[in-house]
Amino acid sequence: MSPHHIPHRCAACRAAFRSLALVFIVTAAFAPSATASPSAVSSAPNRPEPAPPHFADTAHVFNGCHVSTLAFLARFTAEFPAEHGKPVVVSMQNADGSTRPHTLAVVTWRGDLWCRDEYFGVFPLNCRAAAEPKLRHLVARVEPLLEKHARLHLKRPGATRPISAPKNLSAAEALGVVRTAASLLPLASRLFWIGNGAAEVPALLFRPSPDEIAVYLPTHGTCVAECNIANDTRVVEIVAGRLGYRDASIRAEPALSHPSSLALATAP
Repeated sequence: MSPHHIPHRCAACRAAFRSLALVFIVTAAFAPSATASPSAVSSAPNRPEPAPPHFADTAHVFNGCHVSTLAFLARFTAEFPAEHGKPVVVSMQNADGSTRPHTLAVVTWRGDLWCRDEYFGVFPLNCRAAAEPKLRHLVARVEPLLEKHARLHLKRPGATRPISAPKNLSAAEALGVVRTAASLLPLASRLFWIGNGAAEVPALLFRPSPDEIAVYLPTHGTCVAECNIANDTRVVEIVAGRLGYRDASIRAEPALSHPSSLALATAP
């Protein structure tokens, strides 16, 4: 269920990273687009079953959909061990007209599949979880339903709306955002500074799994890739290079956070 994973087998081969496709998962202001017909997935009958909890975040960060999804899944699977879920990356049209990757959670709930979005809450996929559809079918089903659910959400008075990162974000402001993201994550993270000329840019490195890296920057979102390089500084250096920070200096700080069950609000 994770199309943003990019296989990489050789930790020692520098040349391999020249072609490493790093995907940045972002959240920007939502804008409805033309609805495409979802691929065929076995439908589930309508039943008056309660929805899974949303577990609203205590805070939102710029381009933080991936961070929010990981935090949600940690709490969801802890409180409902009989259910399971994974992050799924879909394409989402933003208010500026661009289409970018966006992460949300797909979870099982009483035999059916549901989605949970950082801002737009939970909505059913109207298909059974017993026979999980192929990824391309699942994504094709999620995208139009997300658009519909988001549109309905935004029509409600006082609805929470996605926040967009400002064009100019000072180092101090970015550091505050990165520290907030670290407090939301349910796993350990580490703060790095990327030298950008006379200034420095904060970045947050964390490892969702032993063979996966993620680097969050407020202005870019979360870069996710399969990678077995153990050297954290080298990983951030590679990501910085792909972002255009050529010959940037990388400065690491001690571990910034540790797994916490308090990352999400207690109210559903």
